Amino acid sequence: LLGRSGVGKTALVHEVVRRRMDKNDEQSNERRQMWLISPQRLISGMSYVGQWENRVHAILSECRRRSHVLYFDDFIGLFRAGISASSKISAAQVLKPHIEKHEVRLLVEMTPDQFRVLQELDRGFADLFHIIPVDEPDEEENLRILIHSQRELEARHKCRFQYDVLPTSMDLM
Repeated sequence: LLGRSGVGKTALVHEVVRRRMDKNDEQSNERRQMWLISPQRLISGMSYVGQWENRVHAILSECRRRSHVLYFDDFIGLFRAGISASSKISAAQVLKPHIEKHEVRLLVEMTPDQFRVLQELDRGFADLFHIIPVDEPDEEENLRILIHSQRELEARHKCRFQYDVLPTSMDLM
């Protein structure tokens, strides 16, 4: 997902996950999960060379086995994660062959500036992604989104919102 900061990339991901979970609850109890992966947490607590690589391979193996999706909100961080005085291998380098072989599914959110950095770091890696542009919704679309959210919240929580709160909430955006 490629869009400026604050346009709703994360909100879009959360909504897709929520809808998928609702759909899976209705159809079966087997779920395709989405894992939020932080580059810093991939390597945290690893004191020996090779430990974090084993962790990454275990995560990839589990995701491949269960057809889960890895979700990165700081993809550029993977190019720094894992590099140390004793190892020049980054988490991105470990991940790249699995992506090239289509063994795992990734969802990445980036700003245009971050995508340019990715292209500079590794053009081949950047070319592996399908870009989905996320533009900021206009005022009319924002109103539709708010009305839809209002109806869902009212149904879920058995409450009512007055319609005069919508213009105020739009002013706060």
